[in-house]
Amino acid sequence: MSSLAAPPVGSSPNDRPRTHLANRWVQSDRVHRLVLAALSAALYMPGLDQNGWANAYYSAAVQAASRSWTSFWFASADMGDFVSIDKPPLSIWAMALSARIFGFNAWSMLIPESLMGVGTVLLVYAICRSFLPSVYALFGGAAVAVMPVATLMFRYNNPDALLVLLMTICAWSSLRMLRKPSFRWSLLVGASVGLGFMTKQLQVFLIVPAAALCLLGSVRLSWPAKIKHAATAAAAALVTGVTWFVAVSLVPSGSRPYIGGSRTNSIWELTLGYNGLDRLTGQDAVRTTGSPTGEGAPATGFIRFIYPNYAGQVSWLLPLVLVATACMLVMVFRRNARSVPAPVVFAALWWWTSVPILAYMGGIVHPYYSLVIVPPTAILAAWAMKTGISPGTKLGTRGLVGAGLLGALLVNIVIMGLYTPGYGQLLSAIIIAGAVACAGVVINTPPPTISGAMRGLAVVALLTGPSVWSVATALTGHAGSSPSAGPSSIIGVLDSPNSEGLAPSMSPANESVVLGVLPDRDLTSHIQSASESRNWGAATVGGQNAALAALASASPVLPLGGFDGSDPAPTLEVFQHLVAEGRIGGLVLGALPSGAGAGTESQRIVDWVERHYSGDTYGSLTYYSFTETR
Repeated sequence: MSSLAAPPVGSSPNDRPRTHLANRWVQSDRVHRLVLAALSAALYMPGLDQNGWANAYYSAAVQAASRSWTSFWFASADMGDFVSIDKPPLSIWAMALSARIFGFNAWSMLIPESLMGVGTVLLVYAICRSFLPSVYALFGGAAVAVMPVATLMFRYNNPDALLVLLMTICAWSSLRMLRKPSFRWSLLVGASVGLGFMTKQLQVFLIVPAAALCLLGSVRLSWPAKIKHAATAAAAALVTGVTWFVAVSLVPSGSRPYIGGSRTNSIWELTLGYNGLDRLTGQDAVRTTGSPTGEGAPATGFIRFIYPNYAGQVSWLLPLVLVATACMLVMVFRRNARSVPAPVVFAALWWWTSVPILAYMGGIVHPYYSLVIVPPTAILAAWAMKTGISPGTKLGTRGLVGAGLLGALLVNIVIMGLYTPGYGQLLSAIIIAGAVACAGVVINTPPPTISGAMRGLAVVALLTGPSVWSVATALTGHAGSSPSAGPSSIIGVLDSPNSEGLAPSMSPANESVVLGVLPDRDLTSHIQSASESRNWGAATVGGQNAALAALASASPVLPLGGFDGSDPAPTLEVFQHLVAEGRIGGLVLGALPSGAGAGTESQRIVDWVERHYSGDTYGSLTYYSFTETR
């Protein structure tokens, strides 16, 4: 392993003597940070209530956690604490604490997600600024801010927003430790990984190889010191990441909620199975949809990133990332590896660790998973811009980066032309002008004033497409477990890059998993009344269905089978016992989620209820009251 060298002290404007010029740089940095904070806040914060409860499955968990500390600790999916959600609790804790302070509503729940987005943008700017002039760092931060999938997820209540913030903190602190070794940075590296594990389990490990390279590849530390720093980071990761899991596993199963997403009521099975290897092999899709690929899933491979939905989420700057990687490899092969900035090496390893897994993972592949590569994409694209456009760069490098710029502009043209009707002519003109500007800057070096204007035009052209998609995303409400960024013509794509969303081909069973069915006002009143003297006002199959009923009625609703209806909780025998004790008001039944197939406990419960109780119809739902036997 080659050692990593941090940029020499004094290479950053903030390290130079406080001359008048240095003060101007500092002021420029402050202005840029304010601009980025304002830009990201403008995209991520207004109109959050138009998302309603966003992913109702997590919203119901926040509702429960805001009322009960038991529900808070276990991240219960229902206020009756029968089953937990299928993720660790950290993201729920962040939203629930906000709800406890400001009251439970869409704003209090989603504002923490927006703040996580602003923090991520500013951290990426700080990473870029550590080795790039401020204008290119500004481009890197803006690229994160306007990336459509970032706008989507930093306005949403899935765990991904917190995960990516923690991964960016890990990157920032790793690079800080590389520059000025200190155990506080090692602790922060480990803690960010551990807390990421507490957010979305194994997915945080995508950044571990890059962090390990920083810890073990520093030229400023001896090997004994490297081992001490690595051990410190590992200890911090274990303490922050595993403590909750151990504590939960030590609680007797009868004294806590069932572990949602598991087959054996085990938090370790959930970690290694449903949220682990099953995501790579497709077993998660088998249990949820009955198919190993999920409905409408595309062929696996890197081609996934040029499918319409994936391309619009994150692929706008993909050619620049490839060019940055090529430039880095050329420098390494020419034995000039030390000229490659450490943040570029870190970002490239982060990106190339993540992308093959996103490309080849089986099962249900949500496009928003690509949020994890937004920060490294921005860092690599900013460095590619600097490498190719700076005066004095060799013709071959300028030509390579010029090809990347033109490729990125072509991606913009294709995505905008296909999926943004009404803007085609204007945006095509801007993009073509940007291409001309890029070519002029790369091939020749005009006077500084003209060169700066051309660079600015190129940046505007590169970010116009994702900006339009981000604005469209921010102006549109999103709901369910598979949100998608972009204009309304593609919003609603569910589980895979080429899904047609809620087209007629979308089965009611899968729709029940993804969006759920909201009970009407009369049924909501029945659930509320039944909950006054019972533990649960009603039960229903699937997490989204139960969540919508609980949110509408502000009452506990038991989600049979967990998120997709396939969990063996409760069993028929346990359910019969709860009904006999008068602890459940009735069963709300609509289209069964696709996971609740023949032989599942959920299907057995439904069959038993339909045989023994009579039902009343409320729109598309039927309510079986347990006080009305056949």
